[in-house]
Amino acid sequence: ENYKASEFLWGKKTGVTPTESSVTITVQQAMSKLIVKLVAGNGYKEEDLSNAEVLICGLKTNATINLADGEVTATGNPIDITPMKKSSEYHALVVPQNVKEIDLIKVTIDERTFLLKKTIDFTSNKQYTCTITIDRSGQGINIGIDSWDIDDKDYGDQIGNI
Repeated sequence: ENYKASEFLWGKKTGVTPTESSVTITVQQAMSKLIVKLVAGNGYKEEDLSNAEVLICGLKTNATINLADGEVTATGNPIDITPMKKSSEYHALVVPQNVKEIDLIKVTIDERTFLLKKTIDFTSNKQYTCTITIDRSGQGINIGIDSWDIDDKDYGDQIGNI
């Protein structure tokens, strides 16, 4: 319900005189749409992602709309948005605004948190997709074991009885 209530459609028709015929007005979405897709990377399986918590962070959620031209202006303080889960994707309607190098998407899986820093110019009537590959080894210190350095010299020799 909140997702649907977030939409605002705007349209305008000029040069129309009063008549008994209907007037067709084509409307467009005033908001932007953001779709987040999670992909299992190193150390995760697709079923691990089914319980992920996804937040869209640091966006203004209030707006004023100029009814004469449909221009949307984001207002208020940035907050976090809980997107609507739709199958394996997360959908949110976003007030058009520019965001620069912010931690835009926060994904929590089994008490581990992953952040996606992004710059996006959200504009009206446009859909944006963020496909995020989640790697278990993507944070903290990862230790790998390197292969042995091989010394090509053979230190053996022929030995006899003592």
